Amino acid sequence: MTKISETAFLVNYLRSKNKELSGDIYSDLWIEETTSELAEEFQREINPLESYQLSLRHRFFLEWVKKAIAQGVERVINVGAGFSTYTHLVEPPIPTCDVDYQHIVAYKAQKLKEFETKKLIPHREIVFLPTDLNNSKSLDKMKEQLKKWVITEKSLAILEGITYYLNKQQLDRVFNVLSKIQSKGSLIAVLYWKPDAIDNSVFKKWIPFAKKNYSYDPTGYTYLTKGYFEELDGYHIVDFATYFDLEKRFAKNNRIRKNNDNVFPEDFVVLEKVR
Repeated sequence: MTKISETAFLVNYLRSKNKELSGDIYSDLWIEETTSELAEEFQREINPLESYQLSLRHRFFLEWVKKAIAQGVERVINVGAGFSTYTHLVEPPIPTCDVDYQHIVAYKAQKLKEFETKKLIPHREIVFLPTDLNNSKSLDKMKEQLKKWVITEKSLAILEGITYYLNKQQLDRVFNVLSKIQSKGSLIAVLYWKPDAIDNSVFKKWIPFAKKNYSYDPTGYTYLTKGYFEELDGYHIVDFATYFDLEKRFAKNNRIRKNNDNVFPEDFVVLEKVR
């Protein structure tokens, strides 16, 4: 596992603590013993609301998968899929393409096969597409393979925990690829970090933790604004939310402050292709 993919185990561990809110009944299948101690340290020292926040995040994307199916979408493209299992959580199931590093999709495919054999998870139609999103040639290959898989069907592309790990040029290329292969009425659901993240108190505590445990510096993330998405050619925004908004939408609690300064500064946007 790379350091980035190790965060996928941490995310699932913390999300498994709040299944009712997240809607993810399979999250505890993706937990490693070594992860729990680090996850508890993270929640204790960095963000006490992390389990709650991650559950809201998952719920947002899950509800949009359901909504997309109701709107006639017939394919899900999960870019930087990690260990998320949205297609296993919806009925009717929807064919899904998981895009991620070779070692991650190989591990996930193997584990899903094991889980299915043990009847821990239902079988779903999933295509695994190994891709290095920071490599232009790999992106070109991804585009050609997605073209053949999507054909003319409406699709929902999910970019849940990936935009900030890509440099701006490659992120532009990812959206360009999606624009080329998606038909009118298709959707893109995205989580992104804002430029003012550096001033966020939770983020400030995250920086040394990430350097120590994952050997990377979060200050090098790619930060975006809502305006970036408003300017994407051929798309318009159909949903936008902060964690404060998601709490009102899914939990009806008052744990997250309106300025979102007690959680990670991530925002959510959904785009519809209009031409």
